[in-house]
Amino acid sequence: MFLPSHICHLKGVNQDGPTVVILGGTHGDEQTGVVLVKRLLSDLDLSTEIPGGEHLRTDVIGNLYLGFGNPEAIDIGKRMASDFRDLNRSFQTTDLADPSKKWIDLERARELAPLFAQTDYLFDIHATNFDSPPFVCFGNDDSEHRELYLHIPVPFVLTDPDTRLSADMGLTELATTDYYVDTFGGSAWGEKKFGRKRGVGLCYETGQQQDLTRIEATLQTVLQLMMQVGVITPEFLEAIRETPAHNPPVMPKVYALTKGEIIRDCLFAYDRGMDQGWVPITKGTRVGKYQDGQEVFAEEDGMLILQRAPNKMIPGHRMFFVAKRIG
Repeated sequence: MFLPSHICHLKGVNQDGPTVVILGGTHGDEQTGVVLVKRLLSDLDLSTEIPGGEHLRTDVIGNLYLGFGNPEAIDIGKRMASDFRDLNRSFQTTDLADPSKKWIDLERARELAPLFAQTDYLFDIHATNFDSPPFVCFGNDDSEHRELYLHIPVPFVLTDPDTRLSADMGLTELATTDYYVDTFGGSAWGEKKFGRKRGVGLCYETGQQQDLTRIEATLQTVLQLMMQVGVITPEFLEAIRETPAHNPPVMPKVYALTKGEIIRDCLFAYDRGMDQGWVPITKGTRVGKYQDGQEVFAEEDGMLILQRAPNKMIPGHRMFFVAKRIG
């Protein structure tokens, strides 16, 4: 397999283990994952700027890939490298297979897709526009995802079984990194574990994208996940001089995305407190107001989630979602 750029392959001497990918910077303006990956690479005496190459290691079981999701977006400090669609909405299979479609983020998705197709576990480290408690998100809740998120200290899990996150972009698939791994991923080791070819991908939303105070806690949790799936040995922890978190299994509340508000071509301001992650609301709660005076109200009870920042609003796309408790 061709190794994507800005991805480092730590190949275990013992190959009887999973294939695990840890990404930072799938969105280029989300720094927590970038700093976390650089921390790991630095402690392993590997390049932190342009990681790459295959490195044989006795403290890895199977295959561990560390690197940056969207290096061009990271370089310019923006969510995406193009003005069309970001990397985490570029994994729609029809787009990947259509050579006439060309934008920078899609080209990067094409580069990563073969690796994801062999991935058993993807931990994609993200952050949010506004202040938010950490949470985990992916498409559909199942026992394989639960086996992982029960060991992540988050109060909420967000799912998108009806593909609402990408529908406002005219997409028929969720088209995210975790979706691609869930749908097409899996190694021979994974087939033995799950009884079928499958991967398990999740996005770990660590909090506000400029808040770097959670990096150590996030790193400890990622290490615990790597130990949980069996891709590293205790000697790996000694190499990076860090102890994994000992998070007792928790049962976070699981939610599914429902309705979203579509943005008009007019400046909008959120009401006080409505620009935070996981805001409890009831039907009729006012969320904010457009500059021309039109008010926006919640259409149902639930949690206000995934609000766009005012400088990232695109007319015709969603402004926020409401999530409903499931399970």
